[in-house]
Amino acid sequence: MSEPERDVDAADTVIATGVPLLKFLRLQLVLWAVQFLVWGGQAVTERKPLFLVMTVISAVSLGSYGWMAVSSPRVALILRDETLELRRWFRPLSLARVDIVAVRGDVAGQPSWSAQVLIQTHDRVARLPALDRKPAELILRLQEWAAVGETPRA
Repeated sequence: MSEPERDVDAADTVIATGVPLLKFLRLQLVLWAVQFLVWGGQAVTERKPLFLVMTVISAVSLGSYGWMAVSSPRVALILRDETLELRRWFRPLSLARVDIVAVRGDVAGQPSWSAQVLIQTHDRVARLPALDRKPAELILRLQEWAAVGETPRA
């Protein structure tokens, strides 16, 4: 179980999770491994400072992408009785139901065309990241949960 989903109570509902870019990370791992082998081979055979520096850079990059691929931080969108939580490592988001005035997609009036979910509160508009459910499904579910529409009530 990933970090954001670990502390979910029985009364909470996880309605969507983030999709890690594992294909991209795996591609980066392969590319940086090739770079490491090429620069490392050059550093061993020719012993030039540039090759040593490039070997260190590729080793750090390979380690960084390896750590990201293994840890794969997840995002969870959780509905509670009175709050909506977006659990993620960086910039978690918590919105009270009473503060939400509208839920819509990035294409006004066409949830099925939308690529992103926008949640409007009294003071700001929050964008949800790419999740494993279609934006149209999330828009309808969140509108029903918050009892709001696409436009704020006057």
